[in-house]
Amino acid sequence: MPYRSGIWKVNTIKDRTLDNLWKADSITGEPGCLLVWGANQCGQLGDGTVSPRSSPVQISGTNWIYIASGDKHAAAIKADGTLWTWGDNTLGQLGDCTCFPRSSPTQIPGSWSSVGAGGQHTLATKSDGTLWSWGSNLYGQLGDNCAAGNIPRSSPVQIPGTNWNKLVGGYYSSYATTLTGSLYGWGYNDYGQVGDNTIQPRSSPTQIPGSNWCEIGSGFYHALSIKSDGTMWSWGNNYYGQLGIGTACFSFGGGCTGTSPDRSSPTQVLGSWFKTSAGQSASYASDRNGNLFAWGLNTVGQLVGATSSGANGGCRCIVVAQSSCWKNIIAGGANHVLVFSCCNLLYNGGNNMCGQLGNNSLSCCNGLSQVTAFCTWTAVASFGDSSYGLKC
Repeated sequence: MPYRSGIWKVNTIKDRTLDNLWKADSITGEPGCLLVWGANQCGQLGDGTVSPRSSPVQISGTNWIYIASGDKHAAAIKADGTLWTWGDNTLGQLGDCTCFPRSSPTQIPGSWSSVGAGGQHTLATKSDGTLWSWGSNLYGQLGDNCAAGNIPRSSPVQIPGTNWNKLVGGYYSSYATTLTGSLYGWGYNDYGQVGDNTIQPRSSPTQIPGSNWCEIGSGFYHALSIKSDGTMWSWGNNYYGQLGIGTACFSFGGGCTGTSPDRSSPTQVLGSWFKTSAGQSASYASDRNGNLFAWGLNTVGQLVGATSSGANGGCRCIVVAQSSCWKNIIAGGANHVLVFSCCNLLYNGGNNMCGQLGNNSLSCCNGLSQVTAFCTWTAVASFGDSSYGLKC
């Protein structure tokens, strides 16, 4: 099945124990080592080489607490508040005032508290709550509303406002929540992925309707967010059903027939949700009972063996939740996914042509397999074909 337009439950893998649920944010963890694997053509693994890795390797440094990745670059924060970037730098996405790629971490001045990344741009907040961005700005994804036009930036530029909290990037768009629960989007908007009920690009943060937003995930051209009441909402491109609202545009004959299934403002996804993330054209979420769900494009197994126990009209699938062990961290890469169990073990599945599953092979996996047994992982990140994990 090449795509799912409804929500499909991922087959369960049981852990040895179900206690001590990990409560960390989706890309943060306890201070520890940073391991990397997958594609590395631009040095995005940060191990000092441009060689791909099909199993995890540790990069230099310790006390990493925050990790984010773009298409071919990455950024991470240490416990002392220092920010480090590496990988592709064609459009200044490393923020080091150059356009030269880096195959090992390079420090960016300042005291930083969180970081996010899009396709070729980077977002970060400082300890004072201010928001900064750099890199590609083709569609205004930096949010700097520059009077000279959407020019790239090779060093951090401040975005108006304070109290910024969580940050994520789409390929050409950006999203941020505030400490008061507001949600903003900006950048490329042809599919309505900014979420402001238009399809006009935005070069400065634009508030998305609603309040009490607490979790945010972004694919290449769609986004999902969870409110504090457990409701989840999605918007943007829905060609492969990645919004999870029971509609899609994909057909084996090619082309889209009928009205567009895209959404330019948040549309509710049925269920009570805990965490969410997205890949290129697939979406993932865990519910409050610990079950893992996936929907959208499934060409290389990126829905990791999703199954269904029922359907509504043949296009929306509702699965009755049963107690499981996937209540924690999810990170969607381009066409693969990394998932934490409640025992801090790491599993992944999907595309593996660049070794991004870390299982010492290049074989894709239509299911979930454990990464490096007996390791205790605390955070993961992915956007393209590379994977990143923090380990105690």
